[in-house]
Amino acid sequence: MFPDPIFSPKLYETTISEQVPPGTPVETVKATDPDENSRLVYEITEGNTRNRFSISTQNGEGRISIAQPLDFQSERKFVLTVKATDNGGRFDLATVYVEVLDSNSHAPVFQGTPYSVKIFEDVPIGTTVLSVTATDQDSGLNAQIVYTFVQDGDSDRVEDFMLDSTTGAITTMKLLDREKVSGYIITINARDKGIPPLSDTTDVEIVLNDVNDLQPEFEKDFYQAKVSEDVPVGTSILQVQASVRLHKSLLQAN
Repeated sequence: MFPDPIFSPKLYETTISEQVPPGTPVETVKATDPDENSRLVYEITEGNTRNRFSISTQNGEGRISIAQPLDFQSERKFVLTVKATDNGGRFDLATVYVEVLDSNSHAPVFQGTPYSVKIFEDVPIGTTVLSVTATDQDSGLNAQIVYTFVQDGDSDRVEDFMLDSTTGAITTMKLLDREKVSGYIITINARDKGIPPLSDTTDVEIVLNDVNDLQPEFEKDFYQAKVSEDVPVGTSILQVQASVRLHKSLLQAN
């Protein structure tokens, strides 16, 4: 009786990045056959979803390679059944586990843009003004996003606000004053933790609504006038004037 081919081992495990191109070797399997002049032929009989893999017989081994581009979002794991058949039709089976690793192939994308909000100028320190949100189609570290302010000439007074690097929440750091600054345009960056990292940026407009926080002031502290006792009723004898004035520090700031 002719013996069957035998895989040793019968179980193989490997990992491969989704970014590797077709033709990249994945795994090499090997069966032995004690028959004299036996020639083994290898084939993938199960688990080859979308024909992502191919196998060739070289020097008595089965060499599995990438046949079609991989996509972590579509298939994250393959369980391949490999068959080794000898000249007489006898065969043995082996199992190959292939885990597809995510690569940093997608950049974060801000959702709900453009961002714009109106707030009253007298909101307390620590008030959450707005939260920005970016999403990333990758997974793991490649999808973890860090939010930061972009501090350049086009980003207004970011020191007036704090940005939560994890949640994207923007809160006030100082008491705001519309008489100093009527509004802000702040640029925010969303960067993932992939290697290399990918990012997206967006602008946030914050408009301050005025509140009645300035009291009128007379131009003089004391007014005095002289009038004759026989002036007719309705005669104008003095004019007083009051106005809402900005403090000197506010005028210098503007």
